[in-house]
Formats: sequence, structure tokens, C-alpha cells
Amino acid sequence: MFKLILSSVFSLFIFSAVLAQSIVFIDMQQVVSQSQAGKEIQGKLNKEVEKLKKEIESKQAKGEKQEKLQKLIIEKQKELNRMRQEMAGKFMKILEKAVKEFSQKNGYDLVLDKNPIIYGSSKLNKTKEFLNFFNNYYKKHKNDK
Repeated sequence: MFKLILSSVFSLFIFSAVLAQSIVFIDMQQVVSQSQAGKEIQGKLNKEVEKLKKEIESKQAKGEKQEKLQKLIIEKQKELNRMRQEMAGKFMKILEKAVKEFSQKNGYDLVLDKNPIIYGSSKLNKTKEFLNFFNNYYKKHKNDK
């Protein structure tokens, strides 16, 4: 009986160790902020915000009424939000495909976002590797539809 229990515990331990090796995590916030794709998107949005600021400043200098300026600001904010959502949607599609390919290539069964993880061994953190992979993946696939 003792041998059966011991063998079951040992088998469970081995199974857990094997399973743990196929689970990794990636810091998605870092990927968004440091990847080529994330930087491109943020750059485009920043340019649009600057254009909006210049347009408003120009209209203020010309004596445009406050009411018209408020309408313009609201309209442009809606436009920026639509643009942000569209870019984020495209980014997420590319990111999901990249994570899937990265996982399959490296034999990972489960990839988690670091954000909700309280603790994870640094051996399981594949952010740096994924960031390099994703930058190359993005160069090849950024114009895919």
C-alpha cells in the first residue's frame, strides 16, 4: 500500500514537473511599450494629437468661438478613439498570431500574461525572447490583413 501511494506521489511530481516546463509567461505591457509595433502605434497616435493641438491653437489665435472649439475637440477626440481602437485591434490580431506561433515553435502549452501572476520563477519569464520574436514577426506580417 505504501509503495502504491509513494509511486502515485512520485508520478504526480514527475507529471507536474513536465507540465510546468511547458508553461511560461510574458509581460504583455512590456511587449506593448517596447515592441516595434507598440512604438509605431504610439508614434502615430502622438502625431495625431499634435495635429489636433496645432489645429485648436490656430483656431484660437484666429478668434474662433469657444463653443465651436469645444465641438471640434469632442469630434477629434472621437476620431482619435476610433483610430486607437482600430490600431489596437490590428495590433492584437498580430500579437495573438505571434504568441501562437512562438508557443508552437518552442513547445509551450500555456502562455500567461505576467500581469495577474503574483510570483513566477524567472526561468518561466519569456518576455525578452518573445519581444525579439515579435519584432521580427511584426516586420514580416504588419501589412497582412
